[in-house]
Amino acid sequence: MGAMRAPAGVLLLAALGCDGVIYQTDIEEFMSVDYRMPMTSIVFDPYTDRRFLSFPNWGSVFATRPHNISIGVYDDQGNGSGDLRPYPDAEWNSYNEATDADGALKWISVQSIFRSPWTGDKDVGRMYVVDAGTLFSEGLKLVHRAPKLVIIDLKTDKVEKIIYFNDTLAPAGSYLNDVRVDGKGYAYVTDANLNGGRLLIVNLETEEIRVWDDQRMKSTLPKEGNPFLVADGRDILFGGAPAQWGWDGICYSVQDDYLFVRAVTSGDLYRVSASKLRSGAVFDSVHPGTAGHLEVVARHQPYGDGMHCDRRGNVYLADSEHNGVRRLTAAQYPQPQQLYEVDFIATSPHIHWPDTVIISADEQYIYIPISQVQLMPPFNNGVDMMQDPKVFRIANSYNTSAKAEL
Repeated sequence: MGAMRAPAGVLLLAALGCDGVIYQTDIEEFMSVDYRMPMTSIVFDPYTDRRFLSFPNWGSVFATRPHNISIGVYDDQGNGSGDLRPYPDAEWNSYNEATDADGALKWISVQSIFRSPWTGDKDVGRMYVVDAGTLFSEGLKLVHRAPKLVIIDLKTDKVEKIIYFNDTLAPAGSYLNDVRVDGKGYAYVTDANLNGGRLLIVNLETEEIRVWDDQRMKSTLPKEGNPFLVADGRDILFGGAPAQWGWDGICYSVQDDYLFVRAVTSGDLYRVSASKLRSGAVFDSVHPGTAGHLEVVARHQPYGDGMHCDRRGNVYLADSEHNGVRRLTAAQYPQPQQLYEVDFIATSPHIHWPDTVIISADEQYIYIPISQVQLMPPFNNGVDMMQDPKVFRIANSYNTSAKAEL
């Protein structure tokens, strides 16, 4: 199995402050894994030093090496070395397209794993897993009974619940992407559908699922007439056309019970009241998904993937165009219908496509897993330049000042 290597140390790199002044920030290579696949998320075990990593199976078109781990667990022994093992066991990671009839009890393409340290005791020890259930071997192919949300008890390492998404909930073209929970019995799953993004609202107890489809969830590429450029100046193309993805990144603010959402290839960041999602208000037959429910909080932002809310409601956004991280501070809202400033807090030439942003439970650190999308053959003139996947870490300087204000 893949081995974990010791961190390479601290890199002193430039970052741009909200006042436009370049300053220095320490960006540390926190971990690197000898398993050259796109890595999309990291979860820390609240009970031990284990770390969980997700590796979606995008097929040989995107990664030229065998895919045999969808979720890997690494036990930190304090010496910077160790093996990445399949989680929760090898059987879950053993899907074979030629011999398996469906993907009901096996990982197909785990796009996201998530644990919430702030939404209540019952969520602290649970890991939520989004399996897109999709293979890229024949275009975008959904495997039978494979799209699912899986809840794992990290104390016992047992699967607690599996919620399946049928053909209506995850139709052709769907790609289930990310998940957040609110501590009030609901999970929210984004679908970066090829025909435009959607949001699935999941009642975790009854397993009732509602689908919210809105034009604003779709890609708005090109933004102001500009293509999707990554930090090295290259246009991200797929099949000769600009790559486009719908709603992808999502985070939940426990501070004010709001969800923040955005499409990868859109410059707009939105928020919506989770209370209105739970009550069904956004499904009003007269005004479905109206601006009163879905508020734009920032426009013309750089394209990016995942995001994370801390417990104060600050939003940290991955910035794929500049290989960095931005932050929307909660102190700016809740004034309704107001556009807010998003500060650029860190960048590094080593952060190749930050796939998401994770804040540690004590809010001392910001973790940035990279998926290296622009280094994959379809987006890199057919050449595979992926390196071993890495997670970077920066000290959360805002944490100190925020605590001083409490």
